[in-house]
Amino acid sequence: MSEMEQVVWATAFSLHMSSAEAAAKLADEAVERLRTLDDSRSEFPEPEYVVARAGLYIELQDFETWYCVEMQIRYGKKASYRPPSKEDCAKAYERYRMSRSDFY
Repeated sequence: MSEMEQVVWATAFSLHMSSAEAAAKLADEAVERLRTLDDSRSEFPEPEYVVARAGLYIELQDFETWYCVEMQIRYGKKASYRPPSKEDCAKAYERYRMSRSDFY
């Protein structure tokens, strides 16, 4: 078990102390749900979150250029890769803009 799985298991177990057997079963289920979620999580955050975390301010026009290059670096070798459209860039910029305060 990873450290996160151990914490989730221990927390779930401690919250259900009515029966040790029932608590262990619920804790096992919580870890299984966590593993399901981890399968869909990327190891690397998307570029708009990386730049927001860095605390940089980028104007939309500069962001679009940077974002397209960053996406090509990350995903350009995949056969399914398609460059981001203006709309994709605008949505990513909005996520960047909104998440800047998350890392303030």
